[in-house]
Amino acid sequence: MGIFGKVIGLVRGRSEKPELDLGHCREIVSAYGAVLETGPVPGTVADERELPYPKQRIKQALLVLLKTTADPQMRGNLKAGYICLSDWQQGVGPYRVGFDISKIDQTGDALSIARRIAATEESAKPWLAKAEAENKSLVAELREMGFK
Repeated sequence: MGIFGKVIGLVRGRSEKPELDLGHCREIVSAYGAVLETGPVPGTVADERELPYPKQRIKQALLVLLKTTADPQMRGNLKAGYICLSDWQQGVGPYRVGFDISKIDQTGDALSIARRIAATEESAKPWLAKAEAENKSLVAELREMGFK
């Protein structure tokens, strides 16, 4: 958007970013859905740079689609996708943090597995706490907007 468009938008009381059109929202959400398929498993957190678009842009697209669909199953999927954004946090780095149970070496003894889980959990605590706090915040946002 050029400077003229920004000024007109601000004068009219709108933000600098125009509302996303439906087609672009579908594109964003589709790309995000593909990432969700291989996204962080429960108990892990990934860096938000793994997302196909900026987190805020994905949130906007999900909300636009939530406002335009009446299909209960689609609305449920969109709300779940919105909440799952908490699994991506800024600054995590190139490796996901937390304990990925799908990668557990089941040939080891139970004590060594338990120790590894405990050590991983300890180092991941700050990220998991941050993700959990954002998760609660995203749930509250949806409720405040009337998406129960």
